[in-house]
Amino acid sequence: KGGGLRRPGRGLEGIKKQTTEHAKNEPRKADNLLATKADSSICSQHLEKQMVRRMKGWLRPNSLFFVIRDQDSGDCIRIKNGLRAKCEAAGRPDSVVRIACRELESFFVGDWEAIAQAFAKPSLRNHDRSAKYRNPDLISSPSREIKRLIPDYQKRDGARRISLHLVPDRNKSRSFQVLVKSLQRL
Repeated sequence: KGGGLRRPGRGLEGIKKQTTEHAKNEPRKADNLLATKADSSICSQHLEKQMVRRMKGWLRPNSLFFVIRDQDSGDCIRIKNGLRAKCEAAGRPDSVVRIACRELESFFVGDWEAIAQAFAKPSLRNHDRSAKYRNPDLISSPSREIKRLIPDYQKRDGARRISLHLVPDRNKSRSFQVLVKSLQRL
């Protein structure tokens, strides 16, 4: 509302800014605690095999690792335990591990207003009222749902665009809420 201007501290960039500012005063915290799936090096399933080597070789002392991974069709507890074991093997047992239920895009489907803003399609905000999207973590393929409504949707570009508009307080994804609370506790 009001030309799209937002108060500082709202949305994900507000969390990142607050966390980063806090990190300047806290040597235990990393500078970049929040990254989109497309930009993160450890979050990608493709790089999961390199995770231990990368964490061991990390040059910045007193960094905290925040690992985010899609659940896809796997067992959430098994995936999380596997990632925790890799963190411990890398000598980083204090790392925070979070699993996005099904896909990271469930975070996006939890906030149709953000999708509508990112793609300049106001009619998409009406999906917030649909029973189908009340619990986005239960949708088997949220990226397919977005693609169905936005035919030219691409994951990397979509993640960059949508994440700028996400507002934690209105997001219906439980896994997103857990992620946000974990970031706020740091």
